[in-house]
Amino acid sequence: VDGEKLAGTDLVDFVTDVPPSFTIRGDREQLYRVISNLVRNARQAIEATGQPGTIEIGAGEEDGGWWIRIGDTGPGLPDDLKAEAFERFTRAERDRGIKGHGLGLALVRAIAARHGARMAMPETESGFALEIHWPRLQHSD
Repeated sequence: VDGEKLAGTDLVDFVTDVPPSFTIRGDREQLYRVISNLVRNARQAIEATGQPGTIEIGAGEEDGGWWIRIGDTGPGLPDDLKAEAFERFTRAERDRGIKGHGLGLALVRAIAARHGARMAMPETESGFALEIHWPRLQHSD
């Protein structure tokens, strides 16, 4: 997140709600790629509008495991792309001028699947949000 703050402009405000002791078991580098990719996408989407916006990063524990939610107040994902948003090379037409190739969300999906996580795109009034839920590891006796 700090790298995206430095790379961004004054247009983007960051709000985090992550417990200090929050930990997810998994490949540290791959989990970093997931979070940094989602935050970068959000920052770029907000900056492309030229309007101020907010990126919210939250995390917590639930009965079945852990969750991370990254949301923004940018332009959101067009309805016609929601079904294929996690396919490689998928980009909104309006994003053609933004650096990238449409691989970020496909990478997020692949890493999440490799960790046994499931993803959800909750409805938002504006912007985009993605939740990733990791299951608690089961111990065998």
